[in-house]
Amino acid sequence: MDMTQDHLSPAPQTSTSGFVITAEMLIYALIFLLALLTRVADLGKFPLDGGEAREALAAYRAITPEAAGSAITSSQPLAFSFNAIALTIGGADNGVARLPTALLGALIVLIPLLYRRWLGVGIALLLSIGLALSPVLFMSSREMGGAVWSTALALLSVWLIGRYIESARASFAIGGTTTFALLVLMAEPAGFLMAILLIVGILFALTTGDDENNILRTTLAEARAAFPIMSALPIAGLVIIALATVFLIYPSGISGIAEVVGRGLRGFITRPDHNPLAYPLLLSLLHEPLFWVFGTAGAYLVIVDDFGIAEGEGTLPPLRIFGRICIGWFVGAVLLSLLYAGAQNDSALWLTLPLVGLSALAVNRLFAPIRSGAPAYVPLLHAVASIAILSIIAINLMMAGRSLAQYAPTFASAGGQISDVFLLGLIVALSITAYIVIGGLVSLRAAPLAFIVGGLIFLFILVRSVVPLLTTDFLNAVPPQLLLRLLMVGFATALFVISFFLAGSMYDNGTAWRGMALGALLFLTAYSLRVGWQAGVIEPDNAADLWHINPAGRNLTLIEDTLEEASLRSVGSRYDMDIVAQTADDSTIAWLLRRFHKTEFVSELSSTVNTRAVIAKLQEPEPSLGAAYVGQEFASSYIWDRATIQTFDLLTWLYDHQPRVQLTPLDKMVLYVRSDVYGVDAGK
Repeated sequence: MDMTQDHLSPAPQTSTSGFVITAEMLIYALIFLLALLTRVADLGKFPLDGGEAREALAAYRAITPEAAGSAITSSQPLAFSFNAIALTIGGADNGVARLPTALLGALIVLIPLLYRRWLGVGIALLLSIGLALSPVLFMSSREMGGAVWSTALALLSVWLIGRYIESARASFAIGGTTTFALLVLMAEPAGFLMAILLIVGILFALTTGDDENNILRTTLAEARAAFPIMSALPIAGLVIIALATVFLIYPSGISGIAEVVGRGLRGFITRPDHNPLAYPLLLSLLHEPLFWVFGTAGAYLVIVDDFGIAEGEGTLPPLRIFGRICIGWFVGAVLLSLLYAGAQNDSALWLTLPLVGLSALAVNRLFAPIRSGAPAYVPLLHAVASIAILSIIAINLMMAGRSLAQYAPTFASAGGQISDVFLLGLIVALSITAYIVIGGLVSLRAAPLAFIVGGLIFLFILVRSVVPLLTTDFLNAVPPQLLLRLLMVGFATALFVISFFLAGSMYDNGTAWRGMALGALLFLTAYSLRVGWQAGVIEPDNAADLWHINPAGRNLTLIEDTLEEASLRSVGSRYDMDIVAQTADDSTIAWLLRRFHKTEFVSELSSTVNTRAVIAKLQEPEPSLGAAYVGQEFASSYIWDRATIQTFDLLTWLYDHQPRVQLTPLDKMVLYVRSDVYGVDAGK
């Protein structure tokens, strides 16, 4: 069944005498329910990291005047307002602080429903499914980053402006202006970059499309001339002021706009500590191969205008416009990933959005009627076989990686750094981008040149990484079971290729490609679900996963419990104990102490300190305090030294993100509890 729609007109509606629940509505409800449940599962189980703690403290101190520490200016003014409301209603818990972003992340999967009138039932549904499956969106939604808010505002602003162009109603123009202004000024420091990507995508579509009669340009020019800018800007300004000040309750919140602009501009020259080069691009390649594979196929369909649609004369081709906007957005996102030093992990959404859109176009073709006349079950059988073969390859690669890791000390000097893998991923991404740009702007015949050049560079780097391993000592140390696993990988790969040619010889290449693509789709979907769940729910404190560069340690929960117990024992209530903390008042430790209103934050400890509890930086010799204390060492966060991973560690690391070298604790701290509070004799 063809799931596309060929012109900009509302989808056909069936008149009914009452509310009718359709199968489509049930599917969307199921998608949203699954997205919501997975995003809120164990949401408060792990402590907030540094960036989350700062945003949560900004909202908490705004609604709690007696809270210890100074007021903090949020760098996400829009989220700040909703965070303040959530903390007021639900209490100052980790899960409550993250809840507004998690709810918005679940709602984003429904936004493609708004585009249904232009893209058709099938494409809109595939977009929703793609967003629900995205590991990047899933993990971003479980944190307090601002890119989720930018994503929602970007998608809503495009829809509102599109509805204005279609209907000429001023309310849509005002709504589009407001959401776009919120995107630039209030979502996050990098929100203006999302706005730039929108503009780049639209300009790409205008300059490379086949609008021979200037229908699209004429329509946009007329809409721009009639745009009610004098009404839209004041209303947008009032909405910004209302939201920034939490509906005029917190006037100083307006300063967050200046913080957004300042931090956003500083991101061009300042890179966060420990973040690698092209951080969003690397995360996208590692976590979302599903969308890279099918997104590339979708870009190809856009470039060759091969949608299987009969466009009517004088109509606008919405899928081609949509596809070219996604291509322009994608190219701009790759460039921004390379140029913008201040990008965070959730900035990978820059790439996720266009790749999901292009993937939907490619996957849509899998459900089109088979033109060769082959039975419908043939691609399904080929897909099942492809999944089985890909599973054999993956399992044997995983076992080979474990064998390599087990025998790593024997040939640890062989060399090869993980930086080579990052470089390989970068070459792949740039080759795909160059292919799309050359094919879209120059000629499809010249586009393969990008893959030829990129492939040569890829092989050069690969040889540089692998050849140093091929020494006599290394080959003698290779265990037999490793050779067996590699032999199985080679055999399964050959079987994968043979299955394609077998299906093609029996029917045609189109049928063979369909079965193989469907198998790869299901296999990579399972991989995406696993990656997202592991990084977002099971191990959100694993610094060996590039998504978590500097996560808070889970032992902070025990420290908080210890402080509550000490407070109960010494003063009879959970949070009335006096504490001195040698840390910044916007840190992870500061959030841990949020309820202890008698906390004093200091930069240095003095010998006069005799509070019931002290949190100090680990130092030698121990600080001289004004009373006898019992100390417990802990780390507030962890880091992974990426230079310690070798080539033979890569397979294991890519599978479960468990390196041989242990994580390094950062910001080592000591919790001191006064001896009389702890219950020991100070003289002992």
